[in-house]
Amino acid sequence: MQRINRRLMAQYLTTYIQKDIMFMQQVSLQGFSNYKTSHRRAPVIVLIEDDELVRLSIEKFFSLYDYTLKIYVSAEEALDEIRNGAPDIIITDYNLPGMTGLDLTKSIRKIGNTTPIVLLSAIRNAGIENCSLALGIDAVFTKPVNILDLKERIEELISLQFQQQSMPIYRACK
Repeated sequence: MQRINRRLMAQYLTTYIQKDIMFMQQVSLQGFSNYKTSHRRAPVIVLIEDDELVRLSIEKFFSLYDYTLKIYVSAEEALDEIRNGAPDIIITDYNLPGMTGLDLTKSIRKIGNTTPIVLLSAIRNAGIENCSLALGIDAVFTKPVNILDLKERIEELISLQFQQQSMPIYRACK
């Protein structure tokens, strides 16, 4: 029974992604196009997801849009990568083996990393959302995720991050 459901889910996701791709080829998002033209490298996404179907769906979709994905199944593996170099955005599942997505966020923020973080959760819970925002998570999505909404939010976060990095810092004169 579970095998049939996973197969149907995979077929659904593949069809959904193909429709999204055709739609996105017709639509251009202004904020992200500014980011892409001002950078020579593709934006780097660290994805931490233990569900293979969700991981593959997100990987297939974003690889079509000039993103570099670094994929991890556990938060501990990803934390080493994040410490070595800040990606442009982090997407993490809430319920991971070992450390949760919230624990990962605490660790990331504790080392002073301000990379935008998007949390994916199978559970829609106001407590999780409130705690996530209090920890510095920039967006929370409930599964199944609308991939277009996820992409749009990621592009907004990357554009905001780029604008903040390129703003001049003004210091008061004595």
